[in-house]
Amino acid sequence: MFSEITPDADLLESLSSLHARCCRIGWSATTLQSLLAQGFGLYTKTEDLLTGFIVWQCAADTADLLTLAVHPEYRRQGIGHTLLYNSILSLRNNNMTTFFLEVSKENQAAISLYERLNFKVCGLRPNYYTEEGIQRDALTMSLSADQLVSFSNIPSKS
Repeated sequence: MFSEITPDADLLESLSSLHARCCRIGWSATTLQSLLAQGFGLYTKTEDLLTGFIVWQCAADTADLLTLAVHPEYRRQGIGHTLLYNSILSLRNNNMTTFFLEVSKENQAAISLYERLNFKVCGLRPNYYTEEGIQRDALTMSLSADQLVSFSNIPSKS
């Protein structure tokens, strides 16, 4: 079950904790609240455990993926797929027509996820990320709302 992220302080703290666990540089609850003020996000829980969330920033008819985090113990179970797909559907229903994201060229698992939903590489951002003092390039990927692959047509994860 997915729920829209609201400015609830306890929820934002939980999101911040999961983000810190999933990303090298985690975002504070305050940062998340600020980003969500001009964006949209979904989260999912299993019983009382936050298992994943996604945050988009929206402007005009375009949405930019800011983060997608899945609890390490719940990866490879379709949570990322479902968060991404359902958030795009919600955004598309709110007149978003184009979706963008950046992903490290090194992150093949994420690239494969995005490609399964029909995101296409549209650019390269040299030295976009710094990981442990090493500069990493990012791929820029985009998706038009009318090109979203139906969830039933998404190839299963291997």
